[in-house]
Amino acid sequence: MMRRMQVASIAVLIVAAGIHLLLPGDPNAQDLLRALEGSSLLHPFGFDHLGRDVLLRVAHAAPRSLGLAGLCVV
Repeated sequence: MMRRMQVASIAVLIVAAGIHLLLPGDPNAQDLLRALEGSSLLHPFGFDHLGRDVLLRVAHAAPRSLGLAGLCVV
């Protein structure tokens, strides 16, 4: 059980660190026509109030967040 948890944790870290490479695009690009649009197959997290893709923003923030967490631990 412990081994499975370690492998799952490492897999989540690897995916979080590299997901922004798989999702090209500008996380700050705005499209006001899509503001507050709900989730869909292409945009599973939907859009915020400025029409920015939330999944893209989360993917681009994940490596920074992991880096800061690593600095805090060390």
